[in-house]
Amino acid sequence: MIVNPSPGTLYAYPGDPNPAGAPASSLYLFHGDALDQPVESLLTAPGLVLPSRSDQLLNESFRLRILHFNDLHGHVIRFSSGKEESVISHHAWQIKNERLKIAEDPNQAVLVLGSGDDCGGSIFDEMLAGNMLDHPINPSYQLFSKIGVDAACVGNHDLDRGLHLLIRTISQQARFPILATNLKVCQELQGVCQPAAILVIKGIRIGMIGLVTRAESHLDPAICQLIDPRIAAQNILPVLRPYCDAVIILSHLGFSLSNMSVPMADAGDVELARSLPEKSADLIIGGHSHDALNMTGLEEQNIINTIPIVQAGASGHFLGQVKMVIDLDGASIEDARLLTINNTPVDHDFEDQELKPLSNWANELLNRELGRIEDDIALSDESVLKGFSTCEVALANFVTDALVKRLAALDRAVDLALIDSSTLQGGLALADVLTFGDCFQLMPYSDLIRVYELTCGQLRELLHDNAHRIILPDQLPEERGFLQFSKELRY
Repeated sequence: MIVNPSPGTLYAYPGDPNPAGAPASSLYLFHGDALDQPVESLLTAPGLVLPSRSDQLLNESFRLRILHFNDLHGHVIRFSSGKEESVISHHAWQIKNERLKIAEDPNQAVLVLGSGDDCGGSIFDEMLAGNMLDHPINPSYQLFSKIGVDAACVGNHDLDRGLHLLIRTISQQARFPILATNLKVCQELQGVCQPAAILVIKGIRIGMIGLVTRAESHLDPAICQLIDPRIAAQNILPVLRPYCDAVIILSHLGFSLSNMSVPMADAGDVELARSLPEKSADLIIGGHSHDALNMTGLEEQNIINTIPIVQAGASGHFLGQVKMVIDLDGASIEDARLLTINNTPVDHDFEDQELKPLSNWANELLNRELGRIEDDIALSDESVLKGFSTCEVALANFVTDALVKRLAALDRAVDLALIDSSTLQGGLALADVLTFGDCFQLMPYSDLIRVYELTCGQLRELLHDNAHRIILPDQLPEERGFLQFSKELRY
């Protein structure tokens, strides 16, 4: 039974490490609220004694190789132009190969970590919905468990389909801890997401926390809340640090608030590192902003307040690698770089046993015929992407009209619907047959539908503002956030 500690206290209890993860390891999980005040005390489960520093560090330093990824967005297999590329099979081969190299060495280990957004944007998101709600499947968690992921944090898009669905898929498919330190732990999350964990590998204690951005969060504040990640980290790290030989922050915050290409809130990894007390953490493994950091080696500008920051791009194109050295003086980073997956083999056994069933299911869904497409240039990629901010676009009108009709069928009647350019990722291939794959490529993300009540004056102000966002024929193309409306309103 997990005890609910009083505010300012963490409760430690034994967990089950991933059987396919780092060998010769043990796991300790933490429960409690690190949000309202600094954690000042630690309780342990009956009979549990957290391990002390290993005597082996008295004689020789320990080398830890960390393999990490982020923002896979469900692209365990990448489908494009009638082809498919098995992304995660490259990861599986690399992880297996690295662990085999050091299997017999007591002073080396491999740790595999993820930094969030494991779904949101691939065809496999459909396994989380539709007629599979009785038994939703998160293929990413399922496959991460098989390839030996040791821990991961929550990403904002992992929350897109609701907290209850996330809880079900973690409980059923994730055989590794999912960390969310700045997520207010409600009753439903107890024992599912933890604020912190310590993984002991070959006697070496690796402490980890996980942080997720408040930007683009779809959480219902009445159920669960996120707080400023800097406060959560400052509250929990002082009590965790004494029990660890190294401390790693799994972050889904984005690299820096100066990055305007992705919505961010409170702090990025740069601002987080600047806010932390000296030597409270040894490494930040980031995500959210899709930055490919340290391509060929650790770069000086990515070391903030003595803490190296790493991130491995997005969609599985890279696997990050960090070489950490741990001795009596603490942990230091010897090297950090990105491995291009195209340069590594694939694990064929893993493909046959784990990926083939997923591939068959995905191809059947992608090729499902839904209707016909007219041979109309207005439906093409070029027309949709270039025309969205200059005039009424037929495809955008079709989508907004469908929203109005679908909401009415769900007893949520509205007067009109609108979308911006982020809703459509392109146009349609001009062919006779319309497939599910065509529609999915058009709108691959599980965007929220928000319903607003506007006064006539507010609507008039919105329309005038939107009119000034139109790109005129004599102006250079740029994104101004022009809105496209359903048939109830036309420009």
